[in-house]
Amino acid sequence: MHSLLSEPPGIKPVARGFTLIEMLVVVAIGGILAAVAAPSLISVVESNRRSIISNQLMEDLAFARRHAITLSTSMALCGSDSTQPTTCTGDTDWSNGWYTYIGKSAGLAPASAAAGLVMRSPQALPSGWKVDAHLSSPGTYIYVDARSATTKYGHFTIYRSGSTSGTTACVTIDDVGRARAWTSTSSKSDPCSLN
Repeated sequence: MHSLLSEPPGIKPVARGFTLIEMLVVVAIGGILAAVAAPSLISVVESNRRSIISNQLMEDLAFARRHAITLSTSMALCGSDSTQPTTCTGDTDWSNGWYTYIGKSAGLAPASAAAGLVMRSPQALPSGWKVDAHLSSPGTYIYVDARSATTKYGHFTIYRSGSTSGTTACVTIDDVGRARAWTSTSSKSDPCSLN
């Protein structure tokens, strides 16, 4: 006598699972969805990196301003020279990160770093990202004095080299050392310029 739950004699159990055709259809649909979503994902990643870099620059500018007032001294930021550690770069390319240090000049040198004048060292930027400084002459550094004033104001442009998105993060510094961040989609050669 057979149980009600057992298979009747002579009937083979049905195979369960996916056929090769069903599997290929699912893979094809997944590939199409990935191809449609990839450009949006790349755009989101670029936007996040732009925000991270501009937020770090804003934080370091605010840090310098706070410490200038607290310590009653001048604080400066300068772009890092990639070939000589603990030295400011001689140009307006801050793509290797930037130093935050006690002082009022672009004269950061290894001796200054050894004397403990460096408050924050550069952090490496993600590969392919650029930070250009457009500051009052000479445009290679910025400082804030003990009264939160500066003659070194201007703006920074933050963008991905070779990007086709056309979006640039901008950080503007005014003559009292306050920084403001915003984005630009301008196609000008300097998209952050207010002129």
